[in-house]
Amino acid sequence: MSIQHAGDLGDRAAGAVVDLMFTSADDTASGAPATVTGGAVSVYKNNSTTQSTAGVTLTADFDGVTGLNHVRITTVTDGSFYAAGNEFIVVLTSGTVNGVTHAGYALASFGLANRPLQGVGASVITATSIASDAITDAKVASDVTIASVTGAVGSVTGNVGGNVTGSVGSVASGGITAASLAADAITAAKIADGAIDAATFASGAITAAAIATDAIGSAEIAATAIAKIADAVLRRQCDNAEASSDGDALDLSSLYGLIQQAQESAIASTTLTVKKTDGTTTLGTKTVAVNSDGHITGIS
Repeated sequence: MSIQHAGDLGDRAAGAVVDLMFTSADDTASGAPATVTGGAVSVYKNNSTTQSTAGVTLTADFDGVTGLNHVRITTVTDGSFYAAGNEFIVVLTSGTVNGVTHAGYALASFGLANRPLQGVGASVITATSIASDAITDAKVASDVTIASVTGAVGSVTGNVGGNVTGSVGSVASGGITAASLAADAITAAKIADGAIDAATFASGAITAAAIATDAIGSAEIAATAIAKIADAVLRRQCDNAEASSDGDALDLSSLYGLIQQAQESAIASTTLTVKKTDGTTTLGTKTVAVNSDGHITGIS
């Protein structure tokens, strides 16, 4: 035989570089390897009569060895012709050996992502049979889309197009912004009754710094809420105000002080003494002005 076939090269990944070698020999009785002159190689796809030389390089007398020929097929050169899911046959379409043409010799065959595993028993491939570094970021194409994940995910870098059913441990700073939420994404109807209560917030989660300036205005407070606040103020007992540390210091000039003047006070000569709710502790004093007839004309 003048040309020795390289055989089937198996199934390769789409975009792979396919290398093969074949030997050209003299047609004489010696059958010694001989140089191919004017050689050209083409690739046929499936049973089509259309051939392609895209990405095909033939090197005769490879590495200086007479009759040893190397063919490299860079399939990424023409992604349309070398598409995944097809079979390919490599053919010598021109070339002579010692003046005798050898065009038409099939050199090799291969598939591109077209041959599923055959004869692999159930559960042969398991988590323990795959090396720890077998699947890396570099081995997964950037356009791969994972339809769904059942189980825990350590972290996600990138966007999640669909829904997440389950809990999310944390979201990086800036991960959720006002612009990333639709205008009607959060409405009263979308928050379950009782979903937000005191137990929902961590201690100290809502502070003065967490509330924007002017966040709570008259428009944000319902009339019924204002009425409840007013009722609580009017019904608050003075001893509770005394026990509280909120607000200004206890003083006669406050509403509390005015009430105490009315219910816990006594005049001695020209001095009005006002007591706290215990009736003994002095809250403060005021000066009483009296005219010549002994009538009170003012308190200051």
